Amino acid sequence: MQARFYAFMSAAPMPAWIKDADLRYLYVNPAQSAFFGMTPGDMIGLSDFDIMSSGAAQNAQSNDRKVLDGNREMHTQETVFDADHNPKIMDMVRFPIGSDGKILAAGLAMDVTERVNSQKELEQAMQRQKMLASRVIEVQERERQHLARGLHDDVGQSLTALKINLETIKKTGSLEGPSLQNGIDIVAAVLSQVRSLSLDLRPPQLDNLGLIATLRSYVENKSTLANVKGWFESSPLTVELHHDIENTCFRIVQEAVTNILRHAQAENIWVKVSQRQDQLNVSIRDDGKGFDLEKARSNAIAGTSFGLLNMEERAVLVGGAMDITSAPGEGVEIVLQLPVTPVMRRG
Repeated sequence: MQARFYAFMSAAPMPAWIKDADLRYLYVNPAQSAFFGMTPGDMIGLSDFDIMSSGAAQNAQSNDRKVLDGNREMHTQETVFDADHNPKIMDMVRFPIGSDGKILAAGLAMDVTERVNSQKELEQAMQRQKMLASRVIEVQERERQHLARGLHDDVGQSLTALKINLETIKKTGSLEGPSLQNGIDIVAAVLSQVRSLSLDLRPPQLDNLGLIATLRSYVENKSTLANVKGWFESSPLTVELHHDIENTCFRIVQEAVTNILRHAQAENIWVKVSQRQDQLNVSIRDDGKGFDLEKARSNAIAGTSFGLLNMEERAVLVGGAMDITSAPGEGVEIVLQLPVTPVMRRG
């Protein structure tokens, strides 16, 4: 029977062990010793303090002692560093066993690192999606409020003043005096205000030059002014883009390039645009100092920094997606994917 037990445990793919009353290893299977880069024989007689970090060893022995003192099974999840110094999240099952009238501490472990990390990533993605959905509504309302304020406060007031001037001219029947000139000045101001609101909605270069030429001109001009090398590459667009997609693409590239020039300390900026079937693909890359992406996302979710969210929400508004890759000292790459026609329309 004992030979069968050892044969079974030796073949088991999960780490398994038995410890004596002093919590030193009496038995370990090959999976347990391999986890620590040792052989089973090397581990016999060692304690957890000989093979683990002090914190992990103290935690493990505390749990082992609870199993022995309470003579009960115990389930825990613990982080232990393997032989390559990688932190592994382990599901542990400890239980007492009897041997020659003595109670020993036995245990099994299962590596759940990938599962736990995937769950964390899913939770973070859901949290980001919830934040983005909230921000999309906020941006829509902010844009409406901006237009409404511009039309009411600026254009509306100017037209009211023009109406008063025209009524004055009508009553006096004379085109002489300040009323006519004031009216001309008001019309000039209204034209300027309307032009400003129009620019906020859509850059005129997109209508005059098209998306590719506008992006090329923008990247080259901005990089030249900042004394940075700007590289722009594109392939012909085979499908006409909806004007909302052109505007979204330009605004995201504009914000990304502005952030690079302001914060990245880069020497080169690469922008590449291509189209594949019904999808527009844009890559924005730099060789600057990069940043901690997880920290930046946490700041965005906490509401202390909206740089990433501002670009992501623009993509989401039209049914697109954006992925960012970065690390300290490794620059930044933004990959943008947009449909040629918006999936979700504003309004």
